[in-house]
Amino acid sequence: MFQNLERSCRTNIAYSGLLDVNMPGSHNDKMESFFMAETMQYYYLIFSTPDVISLDNFVLNTEAHPIRRT
Repeated sequence: MFQNLERSCRTNIAYSGLLDVNMPGSHNDKMESFFMAETMQYYYLIFSTPDVISLDNFVLNTEAHPIRRT
């Protein structure tokens, strides 16, 4: 999944969305503000060791912010 993101969305200076997923290289010439804050945070959490955050004690909201379970 990450390799596809690198291949499809990475440009020389940033990451870009695609105008048409069926047309390689159809970058939309902007990087969304949420890309680093959310997308990369999800990748970090997916591949991190279980001791980074306990999903028994926290849930993640849609922006990958941890919220303590009560």
